[in-house]
Amino acid sequence: MRTDFISPDSPAWGETLNCLPHDLYHTGEWMTVSAEYESGRPLAFYAEDLGQRFFAPLLIRPIPVDLGAADELRDTTGPYGYACPLASASCDMSQIGRFLDAFMDLGRQNHIVTAFFRMHPFFPVWEEALRSKAELVYHGETVYVDLNLSRERLWQQMRSGHKEDIRKLQKAGYRVFLDDWAWYDPFIALYTNTMQRRQAHEYYFFPSEYFYRLKELCANAIHLCGVFAPSGELAAAALFLTCTDIVQYHLSASAPEFSKGSPTKLILDHILWWAKDLGYKKFHLGGGLGAAHDSLFAYKAGFSRQRGRYWTYRVILDSARYCDLSERRRALDGGPRAGNEFFPEYR
Repeated sequence: MRTDFISPDSPAWGETLNCLPHDLYHTGEWMTVSAEYESGRPLAFYAEDLGQRFFAPLLIRPIPVDLGAADELRDTTGPYGYACPLASASCDMSQIGRFLDAFMDLGRQNHIVTAFFRMHPFFPVWEEALRSKAELVYHGETVYVDLNLSRERLWQQMRSGHKEDIRKLQKAGYRVFLDDWAWYDPFIALYTNTMQRRQAHEYYFFPSEYFYRLKELCANAIHLCGVFAPSGELAAAALFLTCTDIVQYHLSASAPEFSKGSPTKLILDHILWWAKDLGYKKFHLGGGLGAAHDSLFAYKAGFSRQRGRYWTYRVILDSARYCDLSERRRALDGGPRAGNEFFPEYR
């Protein structure tokens, strides 16, 4: 078996993705932007055996300084989004298991303690193989639109309240725009304001540089859709990601003075029909916060009856060092954190 850790500038990265179904989250461009924002180094575990391939993109990071760990120790995490491992369609469970063993062996050789993956709702999860090696955690459902359905079926499955709100917005004079990048800076400012208003976790406060680099490196794969209020003001806007046959709802923002009319519904409705007309197969809206069945999930569920399943995969490559680092974290914190389900525990 041939194995290696490769960087985004390696020819093997693009060549491998050309052979495997994938999303934007797996590309070198996405990984490069994510690494700059999430303070990691982008790499992917690549393996090939008897004509079958395995590919797992990750950000490699130093262990937190306050733990006093050896300088060479590292851990890895998936970038923001669903950058799950990929494999040739012909791989069976035993082959997936061998690829995972190879990943863990090479990771240990490179002083990697843990790896964390966010699984993609549209790609195989290989439950049997993954559970045999590490912890596979199911978090909940996500919402997506099956764009293979007829226009009539798509309209029928949309919640009546959503359809009524969309008609009201159109009648009131709200107007949609797509890919008018003169509104990118106003969107960025509106996004920051929206996160502040919602008291979002700091993880979601992307700096302006993140948006600029995303536009620079992924220019053909991101789309800005917004809504003007009848007054001409920006009422809401959102970024969408496209790759192969998938459209992803990425980041969204809205002005509080227009929130009562739910102008974001007009955006999602516009992208739904735009994506179908262009031949995309799935429009992924995502789930609730933490994959919960909350108000956000209920809002998205009003657009479609199709559901995906969201999992994370948590791999401990070096058990002894993991236990040591976790003990150090508990000592610094004065004991275990109440209800702590975070992985790795020492972070």
